[in-house]
Amino acid sequence: MKAVLNDAGKKHWGTIFPGGEVPVKNAVAGEAYLEGIGRERVYMVNWEALSPMEQKEVIDKLAKKSGAFHSEIRDEIKKVGLPLRERYVSLVVIEGRMIE
Repeated sequence: MKAVLNDAGKKHWGTIFPGGEVPVKNAVAGEAYLEGIGRERVYMVNWEALSPMEQKEVIDKLAKKSGAFHSEIRDEIKKVGLPLRERYVSLVVIEGRMIE
């Protein structure tokens, strides 16, 4: 299952996911509290499906933005997962079927 990034998502995450597709665990966005942002509808990224390089680049980007240590970000992702804001997604593809 993959989330397809919209233009805003490509602008934000396109350097890490140049094909515009991010593996996700859920087909329907749920609600989560994002620190410094508030409540948002999110898809949970399938962290294990990312390549080691993609994982490193995500952690680097989040560390740079937040000022947190890489180890803190990695631990948080392992604990609660990595949310992808719904506002960055145009649709989700499940084995060839699209869900908008």
